[in-house]
Amino acid sequence: MRRGGYEGLLEAMKKARRLNNHVFSILQSRCPLEDKVACAIKQSGAPQHKVTFLNTISAFDTLPQKNS
Repeated sequence: MRRGGYEGLLEAMKKARRLNNHVFSILQSRCPLEDKVACAIKQSGAPQHKVTFLNTISAFDTLPQKNS
């Protein structure tokens, strides 16, 4: 892979991390003590399994749903 390809890949990875952080921020602000088990991505890029919170309201249930 040439140098430009690596730069494009790194930029895509940065965008994905920003989106991941944004989504987790939205979910945390809507329901800061989410009771479901989550798999977060650490800043190093490694997954952080079994993140648990102690509330009964699910942020996923409170998010707007598409009409199907």
